[in-house]
Amino acid sequence: AEGEIGPLAASMRFLGLMGEGTPDWAVSSFDFSALEARFVEVRAAAMESKDFSALDALKAVLVDAGVEVKMRKDGVDLAAGPGFNAAKLETLV
Repeated sequence: AEGEIGPLAASMRFLGLMGEGTPDWAVSSFDFSALEARFVEVRAAAMESKDFSALDALKAVLVDAGVEVKMRKDGVDLAAGPGFNAAKLETLV
């Protein structure tokens, strides 16, 4: 999310629509730690079983809710992206 907010904020400053810094509306206070832990758990099971359907389904729900999913070798980073809707994650939390 940060990668997309930066250019947006720069454009808004250029247009005179905001001052320095990130506006409150562009910062998510949603705690993704439980979902990140669950994602890592599901991913480990998928790697072991070679069945990635549960992981694909989880990722699809996250992306549909506007979550940016960045998988790393040792984990995952989840962040609010454009159109983030926490209500769509209620079934996962």
